[in-house]
Amino acid sequence: MQDAVKDRYFSKTKPETFDMLQHFIDAKDRDGSSPSFGAVVKEAANVLGAGADTTSVGIRAIVFQILSHPTVYTRIQGEIDGLYERELSEGSEITYKQCQTLPYLQAVIKEATRLHPSIVYQLPRYSPPEGLTIAGHHIPPGWPVGISALSMNRSKEIFGEDANEFNPERWLLDPTSARFMDSLLATVRFSSSGN
Repeated sequence: MQDAVKDRYFSKTKPETFDMLQHFIDAKDRDGSSPSFGAVVKEAANVLGAGADTTSVGIRAIVFQILSHPTVYTRIQGEIDGLYERELSEGSEITYKQCQTLPYLQAVIKEATRLHPSIVYQLPRYSPPEGLTIAGHHIPPGWPVGISALSMNRSKEIFGEDANEFNPERWLLDPTSARFMDSLLATVRFSSSGN
């Protein structure tokens, strides 16, 4: 991988198709300087490793929760069987878009990844130019700040007294509550509606 990054980093021409590697090379630090070769190699390696690791953590969390809760397994199986009866022929595969129409499956995915986020370390961001105040504490402009996804996703103030328990129904009880929880969910998630 390092050789491929080296070829691109030191190339006099840009590729025809703009990709993530080129984005890393063209990025500028806060002071306007270009990233070093070493920084670009690190970013490329992070993307490769992180993509595989985060995906596998998410899949394992979902499968673990489904297999640990027989009633959840049965309910998801019924929801999928219903989709086949309504829309699919035997032997055909369910698409990603069709999976997004299954509310219980989506609730299970959110709940499993809430309890077991793929990234448990902090992903720092910089405070805005005016600074910010959190819980009465002022953070000066430009300071790195971050949260623990694991702690945030188990907050009883957000997810209820059973925040440490697997309860996919929490996402189905009340649309307003579900939107509130979703807005504070510190988990990488995908949605066709942008929610």
